[in-house]
Formats: sequence, C-alpha cells, structure tokens
Amino acid sequence: MIKEIIIKAEFEDGSAAAFIPIEFGIENMYDSVFKVTNEKGLIYIENIRIKNAGNYKIFAKDQSGIIINEVVEVKSNKMKIRFSAHPQDVSSKEVLGEVLVEVAYESGLKIANEPVRIEVNKENVSFGGTNTKYTNEDGIAIFDNLVFTKTGVYKLKAVCRGEYVYSEPFHVFAPGVTIDFEKYESGTSEEVEAFLTALIEKQSQGDSVKYNGEEY
Repeated sequence: MIKEIIIKAEFEDGSAAAFIPIEFGIENMYDSVFKVTNEKGLIYIENIRIKNAGNYKIFAKDQSGIIINEVVEVKSNKMKIRFSAHPQDVSSKEVLGEVLVEVAYESGLKIANEPVRIEVNKENVSFGGTNTKYTNEDGIAIFDNLVFTKTGVYKLKAVCRGEYVYSEPFHVFAPGVTIDFEKYESGTSEEVEAFLTALIEKQSQGDSVKYNGEEY
C-alpha cells in the first residue's frame, strides 16, 4: 500500500497553483483520475492499494503536460493475520477470556476497522458470545465473551478477507475438574493430547482415564 502521496503545484514565480485540475495515475495499474489542488496548490492522495510488491511509475500532469514522472517502490502489502493472545483452558460455561487477533500488512502497517470472524475447528459445535469484531486502531480484534458449553479439545479459526489462521489448541473441561499438569508434562505432545482428549470425553460419562500409571 502507498499510504500517502502529496502533489504540489506552483507557478514559475513560486506561488501556489490553487484550484488547478491535475491528472494523476500509476502506469499500467489504474485508470488515471482528475484531482483539483487546494488553496495551497496541494493534492493529497491516500491509501492506494497495490496488489503486488515492486516498482511503479507514478505520473501527474496538468493541461500543459507531465509535471511528475517518478518511480516508487511498493513493499509487500500482503495481509497477515495472527493470534496475539491465544485461548486458554477453561471449564465449560466459563468465559474463555480475552482472545486477541492482529491484522496487519507484511510491511508492519496495522489494519484498523477490519472485521474478523471467529469459527471453531469442529462441526456441530456451537459457542456463545460475539463471533465478529472489528480491529481497533492498533489492528487488534478483541474477543472477550466467548463461551463453550460442550467439553472437548478445540482450536479457534480467525478469518479476515478470506485469509485465516488457527489458534493453539485449548481444552474445555467439565465444571469443577482440576488437572495436575506437572504429572504428565514429560510426555510427548501426541501423548498429552491423546490423554486430554480421552479425559474430556470420559468426564461427562463419569469414567476415569489412566496416564503414566495414575488414574484421573
């Protein structure tokens, strides 16, 4: 994205060329448009979205011919979406806590006022709360009232402009259940994940699960 271009038009004596129509365009990119200078001879052109990074020739001209013809470099403006605060484990019917999704261009420019939608990675699982929020001036969408009523191991999916990203997995336990994570943290990620999945599935049935010789 080209955030801002300022065109200044003035006469040979240095005075501002106020209220003069100027044709502006980017070669081989957009149809040219006409803008009129303000009382100071200035034209402000903001937030020009260009799909691909590269060098682009910008031109501006009045009725007498070209007055600006220069090349500008546009860095990659591909949008990036990420969880800056992942969901944490909770008991069912408890609020998940703040989940933060950041939307920005690869250049680092934050994208404000952009809708972000939250989905869950499993079918036939619903959750309460507001699943669409708009990014603030820092490019952050804040989800602070998500509630799951069904136990399980989940991932959230954040979607924006057709791009998406998954959160780290989190666990929704039955109410009142506490887990001593130190007892199984030495296992591989696959073993731990299998244990947690089995544990959560058995909770609602009143059954127990064995892990490393201990019963939960």
